[in-house]
Amino acid sequence: AWTGPPPSIGWRAVYDAALDFVVRQQVAKHKAFVWLALHETHKWHKPSVESMRAFSHLSATKPRQVYAAVVRDQDEGLGRLFEGIKRIAALPQNQTLTLYFSDNGPELTNSDPLERLQPDHSECADQGCELVCGTWCSVGSTGGLRGRKRSLFQGGLQTPFFVRWPGFVPAGRSDTTTVTSALDLAPTVLAATGLGGDADARTSDGENMLNAWTNTLAHSDGGGGGGDGAPR
Repeated sequence: AWTGPPPSIGWRAVYDAALDFVVRQQVAKHKAFVWLALHETHKWHKPSVESMRAFSHLSATKPRQVYAAVVRDQDEGLGRLFEGIKRIAALPQNQTLTLYFSDNGPELTNSDPLERLQPDHSECADQGCELVCGTWCSVGSTGGLRGRKRSLFQGGLQTPFFVRWPGFVPAGRSDTTTVTSALDLAPTVLAATGLGGDADARTSDGENMLNAWTNTLAHSDGGGGGGDGAPR
């Protein structure tokens, strides 16, 4: 498993370090697990100069411009990582399981002066960012759901979840009915990789949701919590 830290403090470094780890494991003929915690949409927001220019049409509403820019930076970083993995000839795509998700809804927007723009911040000289901004620029959307981060309403708890596994998970499919949680990740990934067993299911608070991921059956196997099922 990759534990970091990245070799430098530049925003692109974490993606390059993750790819380097996967490459080294393939050379050594080892399986690899990477948990990549992304920072761009958290304070402090540090958008790149290139991404700020790409969203210059939003400059009249600076928080929107900054947030759009950091999302673009994250998208570019993930693209670098995925394209790099595709180029590993010894790693078939159907042997690469990718999960993308958030641990909570968007941060509360804070207009406090200390959370506003900090142009010419000293860190930007090393990291290639144009400015630094706190939660004044945290303008992520809940898609109309009530509440945000730290709230027990849906806007604080319900987040997007993407699964990519060529040959197993149908591309382009959207599931808006299955109810799952982060507790289900471990037993489901263990089942997908063939590393999990009945003992793992009995000792986990989560459930194996692989059937829902692969669209073979849109509910869990009811295995978690000793057969009683985790509360939903």
